[in-house]
Amino acid sequence: MVELILDSNNYLIYQDTPWDARVLGFKTNEIKEIVYSDEKQLYKSLTEFEETCQTQKYLFTNTRINPDDQILRKALTEHGYFNTETSLLVERGINNLKFDVKLDNLKFVIRESKMPDLEELRMISFDIFNYGRFFEDPYISVENARIRNKNWINDLFNTSKIIIGELNKTIFGFMAFDVEGGKALLQLGGVRSNFSIYSYPFWYSVFLELIGKYEVRRISGIVSSSNIRIVNLYSHFGFKFSKVYFGYHKHRKLS
Repeated sequence: MVELILDSNNYLIYQDTPWDARVLGFKTNEIKEIVYSDEKQLYKSLTEFEETCQTQKYLFTNTRINPDDQILRKALTEHGYFNTETSLLVERGINNLKFDVKLDNLKFVIRESKMPDLEELRMISFDIFNYGRFFEDPYISVENARIRNKNWINDLFNTSKIIIGELNKTIFGFMAFDVEGGKALLQLGGVRSNFSIYSYPFWYSVFLELIGKYEVRRISGIVSSSNIRIVNLYSHFGFKFSKVYFGYHKHRKLS
């Protein structure tokens, strides 16, 4: 993390995003936090950040913000950022997640991923996703968005846990997640389109696995509001939509 500080009440924190840079082919970063006391100081912070990006040759920046912050939305727009994606934080406790006979009727194997699964997971990740900030940015090709997800699996394989759904030795879906302090954060998951009938049963089995094996008490994740199917899925399982984020991108040409 790098801090650009005007004073204790006005600063901007950003980090490099090598996972984006690998796909786009140039330096990229993400604004993690912007704190400001008034609009004038906010503009100073963004101007200083822009000078840093120009000097250090960052061609792409992304950030997520609270949509209620009208001043910040205006400032980002006037500094060349555009609203790319609206995402939702979904979360729920596990106290009233009950056994569902209908979802338990379709039988399949659920297990932790192993190293021989990696290439298959990469290909599934490349094929099945159509939503997210890269997919919803009109200046980024669908091919690059797919490659990013494929690369993301490599990172998740090393840093997170991945549960697999398997039928007749065919992997049809997966869920990558992190667990800490009884809380599970769902990172990336999906089911092949020709196995869509297994979507709800697979998610249900993942929840049961998290509760039973990992002793999880709370589950959360971030989803794109454009993905109506996944919004309906989480609604079905009683998740609450507790926060909204506006995602902003900026593509630069170096001056």
